Amino acid sequence: MLRPTTLIEGLKDFADNKGRSSTPELKDIAELVTPDFAVNWKAIGRYLHIIKGQLEVIKEDSHGTSRCCNEMFQTWLKSDPNATWDKLIEAVEKCCKDPVGPFEDNESGVVSKSDPIELFGINLRKSYQNTRFVFEDPEWPPDQPRAVVNVAIISHKGKKRTQAELIEIVKRHKVGTASIDDLMSPRQKSFETEESTSSTVTKNIADIFSADPTCSNGEPVMPPRRILIEGAPGIGKTVLVKQAAFEWAGGKLLQHIRLLILVFLRDSYVQSIKSPSDLLQQLADHENEMFTEVNRFITQNDGKDVMFLIDGFDEYPAEMRNRSFIYDLICGKRLTLSTVVVTSRPHASICLLNKVDKRVEILGFAEEQRTDYIEKSLENVDAIKLKGFLALNPIINSLCYVPLHLAILLYLFKEDSLPKTLTEMNELFILHTIYHHLKTDLPGSYAKLRDLPDFILNIVINLSEMAYIGLTQIRLVFSDGEVENLCPEVMSVKEAANGYGLLQAIQHRPYKRGAVGAPTSFNFLHSTMQEFLAAFYVSTLTPAKQLNEMNAFWEDHLSFMWMMYVGITGIDSVAFSGFVSNQQLTPHSSKDNRKKGLHLFQCFLEANSSMLPDLIMGLFTNRHIDLHNLSLLPYHVLSLASFLAKSSHIWESVDLENCHMGDTGMAIIKHFLCNSQYKNQTSAIEHINLFGNDLTSLHEFYFNIIKDGYFKKFSMVNKNLNDKFVINLASAVAINTTIESLFLSENSFGVNGAKAIATCLEANSTLEVLDISLNLVGSEGAKVISDALCKNITLKHLNIAHNNILDEGVVAICKCLVNNRTLEELDLSWNSISSKGIHQIALSLHPSQHIVVEEDGKEEQKVNGTLKSLNLSHNGISDQGAQSLSNMLQSNSSLTTLNISRSSIPDNGIMAIVNSVKTNTSLLNLDMSGNIITCLVEIVKLLECNQHLSSLNIQQFSHNNPLLFNMSILNSIQRSGNRTMKWLGLPKPIEERELSTIVTAINQSRSLQNIDHLDVEYNYGELN
Repeated sequence: MLRPTTLIEGLKDFADNKGRSSTPELKDIAELVTPDFAVNWKAIGRYLHIIKGQLEVIKEDSHGTSRCCNEMFQTWLKSDPNATWDKLIEAVEKCCKDPVGPFEDNESGVVSKSDPIELFGINLRKSYQNTRFVFEDPEWPPDQPRAVVNVAIISHKGKKRTQAELIEIVKRHKVGTASIDDLMSPRQKSFETEESTSSTVTKNIADIFSADPTCSNGEPVMPPRRILIEGAPGIGKTVLVKQAAFEWAGGKLLQHIRLLILVFLRDSYVQSIKSPSDLLQQLADHENEMFTEVNRFITQNDGKDVMFLIDGFDEYPAEMRNRSFIYDLICGKRLTLSTVVVTSRPHASICLLNKVDKRVEILGFAEEQRTDYIEKSLENVDAIKLKGFLALNPIINSLCYVPLHLAILLYLFKEDSLPKTLTEMNELFILHTIYHHLKTDLPGSYAKLRDLPDFILNIVINLSEMAYIGLTQIRLVFSDGEVENLCPEVMSVKEAANGYGLLQAIQHRPYKRGAVGAPTSFNFLHSTMQEFLAAFYVSTLTPAKQLNEMNAFWEDHLSFMWMMYVGITGIDSVAFSGFVSNQQLTPHSSKDNRKKGLHLFQCFLEANSSMLPDLIMGLFTNRHIDLHNLSLLPYHVLSLASFLAKSSHIWESVDLENCHMGDTGMAIIKHFLCNSQYKNQTSAIEHINLFGNDLTSLHEFYFNIIKDGYFKKFSMVNKNLNDKFVINLASAVAINTTIESLFLSENSFGVNGAKAIATCLEANSTLEVLDISLNLVGSEGAKVISDALCKNITLKHLNIAHNNILDEGVVAICKCLVNNRTLEELDLSWNSISSKGIHQIALSLHPSQHIVVEEDGKEEQKVNGTLKSLNLSHNGISDQGAQSLSNMLQSNSSLTTLNISRSSIPDNGIMAIVNSVKTNTSLLNLDMSGNIITCLVEIVKLLECNQHLSSLNIQQFSHNNPLLFNMSILNSIQRSGNRTMKWLGLPKPIEERELSTIVTAINQSRSLQNIDHLDVEYNYGELN
């Protein structure tokens, strides 16, 4: 037999070679631990913190000590992400000294040998294994089968990230599935794998608590110590943390954690906690030796090997969210080596976004998961019937991604009481809960709470008032005294708790010895039930009092309540109309205003009105709906889609970028846009941005809605569009009959994309504006677009800047110019055009010089007479190109705007252009900034002679005496009394002594309104 010391020495030698802090491999352990020593596998397992229950499972499933030993080590390696050779050596050393193990139950179940920490952990595990929502009526609320929901893991390493940076991480999120039960009766659950469009998926619940390998940067990956779990009401946040505790107790999860402490922030005792000792007093007897040892273990080790599962940050008083022991614990200011997991609704967790190492969002059901849930819950015929109902009721369908909502809907379906909105769903469920308790059927006349008999209604109103007061105070737990005072002449505390079934009794800290006799507290079956009852209470007040309470309408934690309030009263109620009439939204200004807009959309949806009052429409004065970077769940998307479908406005843009919508959200948008009954209204939407939402069929979506003619303006700027996307997009635009503007700048498509756009231009008969700047079109792409424009009869504005089309491309463009009769604006800036190309452009715009030889050999003079604006900036115009432009300007009468800035034009070229502009009567705007000039006299004469120019930019000119230049220009305006010049850009910052001259010049010109000199702009109002 191998002596213990020999085994330990062998382990140490091997570990030294591998690295003491490295993770052992199972095959290496099996070679080192001999079969003779394997008889002690159970004791080693206890020293490795594998709980007794799991060891018993190994013993039952495996045969023989060697196999049990192997299975035990495999369990340890899987459950402990921090498993190291050092831990293994320590466990073996302890086993050599005490082969019985740290504890051993005798036949009566009494712990005979114990470490206080282990004993406390055992007590916690036992309590978590028995933790359930306990109702007086075991048949209510109705139980539902296990379900699978989507979980998005949004990981990041380090702190101090801005919210915008965190939102960008959503683009790289990993979507997996988390298995949970019905929220009201949780059972054991497991995470399952599901195919996803993301690169990786979670396979089990441990992935939520593990490190993200993509953040390693070559460094050792450490598990996150601070994790934030976010989700909508009823989505399963509480169930998730309870399940984590349950699986830890069962030895299936987080076995490297010695103590896992579950904290519910809704419990009032939490508010008085100021130290670990205060928290432990709620978990163990203060006079108990175990309390002292556990407190010492946690504080001396700074929380190492301890995890806090903190549920309901949104239920924590607002004033304590950033100033309390709990907040310091979450942020790592206290017990820095502990692991902390906190759940919250998104509105309350903003202060935590840059404090956590990892974010997790529970997304709820996907379509196939919801279908599976329904089919497991109902008979085949009923399942088909319910799915048909959902298909015809998009509002309820969008709600069913939330497990709680679907569970309630299934019950209501069985009772033949199907709702149309979330408000109706909650009201019907409350009515059924009341009547279930009273053991009577729901009469048809009692379809609303207001219809209840007075003896019931009075108590419901009292309950609702308690719900409202609690909600405004962010309080979800109520004392027995509060409940007893609801209606003392009718109900005792026990009768109140059991009476109508809307409240459930809470026995605090069931794992603390002697807690059985502790005072009972109450909360509502779920927070959404409290929110509905609070809304119902407000609706019972007078209109004046309702309006007064609506001062808190924009409070985040009351948003669901106000949404259901509108569902109860309607959007045309006196109070709501009065409130909205005093509001105004500018959605682009801030995220706060974007959230307000979304809140209003949800209110409108809950009202289930076929009409959209002009009062609400008037809030969006700038005709833009901007919800970008907000996390939109299906219900949110449906509320927006419904709003758009029933609006009569012409919306310039709807921005939904980076909204984490997914294909479900896109399907909702598509349903409303493509449904024929909404087509007339939605055709007034000019543009919708859905990028950054991880959509699998974005190309197809845009193709369909553009093909069917829903947008007048379509913008895809800086979206990294490739040729494939543009080809698909152009084919839709080609047959569109409403689109007027197409913006595709700052992408990455090239010649093939340009060819598709050219084909589109030949076929489309409505497009007037095309912007393809900052792409990779090149000269070949410019040629095919030019050929198409020779046939196109609608395009007025073309921006092909920054495409490196060179002189070859310009020659093709010139062919277009002499044949096209609609183009009014052309931007050719930043295209590496030389004086040769500029000469061709000038010829095509010169009425007396451009001669075209037709195929039959006849010469015909062709010239463009429609172009009004030409941008040639940032090219190589040089002296020769300037001379060509000068000749053109002497006779051209259509061009009103010319930009030749920063184009390497020397002094002679500038003088030639200035001399031509002196006599030109059509040019109104001239930009010559950023070139070389010394011809001060000619510029002065230009201002004195030309009485047509309204703006002149000569900023950043090179001149040896800038002050003289400025003063001469301003004096010339005074002398001439110029009446057309409105804007003047001067070469350098104006000195203080020039200000009086500026004032005089502005007054003398009678038209000059602005003088701009790089850093400061002076206008008429400021100077007078």
